[in-house]
Amino acid sequence: MKLRQMPFRTSVIARGVGFGMALLLGAGGCKESPRTPAAAVDRQSALPRSSGVPPRHAGVNGVTRFNGLNSLNALNGLNGLNGPPLQDLIAGSLSTKSLNAGSVAAWLRGSAAARYYMNYIVRCALPEGRSITLDHNGETQTYKGGSGYAPQWEFAPCDTTCQEWITSCMLANTNTYAINVLVNWRAPNHPTMVDKIDDKWLSPLQVEEGAFFGNMFINPPRTYSCRGRDFDRFSSTWRVCTTPYNDCGIQPVGACGDLDGWTGQPNVSPACDVRDDKTGSYTSCHTRPGVDDKGKPHAGDQVYKHVTTVYIARTHVFAPPKPPATVACAPATGTLPKPMPAGDGQAGSACSLDVHCLPSQFCMTSSAHGFCTGSCKDGNKASEEAQCGGPGSTCVTSGDGEFAVSLCRRACDVNAAIGELGACPPHQVCTGFWNTHSNWTPDTPGCHNTCSKDADCLPGRHCNPYNGVCWRDPPDETKKKNGEPCELFVKGKTDATDPCRGFCMPIIGDPFKRGICASAINLAVVAACPDPPSKYRRHPNDNLALCVYRGCETDADCTAPHECMAGIPQEPGKVCAYPPI
Repeated sequence: MKLRQMPFRTSVIARGVGFGMALLLGAGGCKESPRTPAAAVDRQSALPRSSGVPPRHAGVNGVTRFNGLNSLNALNGLNGLNGPPLQDLIAGSLSTKSLNAGSVAAWLRGSAAARYYMNYIVRCALPEGRSITLDHNGETQTYKGGSGYAPQWEFAPCDTTCQEWITSCMLANTNTYAINVLVNWRAPNHPTMVDKIDDKWLSPLQVEEGAFFGNMFINPPRTYSCRGRDFDRFSSTWRVCTTPYNDCGIQPVGACGDLDGWTGQPNVSPACDVRDDKTGSYTSCHTRPGVDDKGKPHAGDQVYKHVTTVYIARTHVFAPPKPPATVACAPATGTLPKPMPAGDGQAGSACSLDVHCLPSQFCMTSSAHGFCTGSCKDGNKASEEAQCGGPGSTCVTSGDGEFAVSLCRRACDVNAAIGELGACPPHQVCTGFWNTHSNWTPDTPGCHNTCSKDADCLPGRHCNPYNGVCWRDPPDETKKKNGEPCELFVKGKTDATDPCRGFCMPIIGDPFKRGICASAINLAVVAACPDPPSKYRRHPNDNLALCVYRGCETDADCTAPHECMAGIPQEPGKVCAYPPI
């Protein structure tokens, strides 16, 4: 079914009519648009236990399995001040090499979190029965295939089509609450997704959750979701990545088709061009749905053809809201919600959707407050302002070489106090990411999202002052404090759980891949580390400070195997550190 059509002009159609409204009125007025019929499934069959893993072939043109990938906030924001492992894999040109390449194994050494994500990457790429085995510091680990979205990646690089399929699979796997939920994936235009019907696993999975698309391999990553035409209140408490303002690191762009399951109402700005009614799947989905006030597609809109549609269980634990007997005509407008709060569209402006930003930019929504940004190249002030939206914007680079990430940000003055001209708001730090550069020299500073207290986060979220991340749960005070030793490589460990309250910072050149628990703080807001008596290091032209080493007088002040010692580079006095090997 065609969902989007170029708008046409008659005396009936007002300016700004969305593609979906052209379809509704062109079909002869409003008519009933019922929800997907409910299946008679009890709670146990709707949410099977993980011991009963279903076969790969399950459902119409789809794959049924348990999701479980934790939040993808690491793509754009989680622990972003310290270089998240998944973004390191992406920025390190993972897609330009085969999954069996020796350099891929080298990236994974010393990072349990990176290996955790690699499990899902290989599971998405290779079919069942295929696997790769990589060496990590003398320990081998086997990554097993599952879905077969990109089997060619086993021995060859991953091209754009491959990247977009892997992205849609990774996003479909994402569950910010890390709870196993049975899901059915459908992708009718992918050759390996054409499978036989298996009613045993298909019957409970009749709730069209939504669709996922984008490309997480480009710099910066782009990840999107849209809402399906159905809704289940119980299942949707665990699967939230298609909902507005989610914690998944995925930008929700609205309803996929002409019916929004979240509200039960017609949608005048479908995100996707086509819905395959036979398989209940979407293709050709947009990053900026609808049209502008001149009835034309929004400038900067991108269309992704490689889309995964997800179905979840209907549980009947909570009765679904009753659909109206007759769906009323929607207002003749294709406009989208305003930003929260409003911005001016240039780099650093507040946003919730790409359409709130300039055509050359997009809305980064993975952190507590969405902001407009885009790729850029370092240059002089005039050049960077031209790329990033005009005066008051700048291009900020973190990292070096192939790991460099350059993004447009709002320019700032590290000496300006909160509320003064040139200062960042309290939920942002003025930084040039000195800690990510080999010479420890910051780039021209810009405002980067962080937090120091709960008030810096959206309602219902808690600030972790140790890493500057807003999350649904308060920080875990039982984890290791700043300055304590931590391990970056643990035999047999593949999950992304960090042992520290903040993050485990690697010691450069350490052959045992050891680290020290650290935190990142905003010196414009706080004056001390959250775990005294930790010391912080900073650059005088940067408000980002890192709390790493703990001051000491004797070995008794340290946690073994740390010893109290002097002579640590750039650390005056004695600190707790690993003794020389």
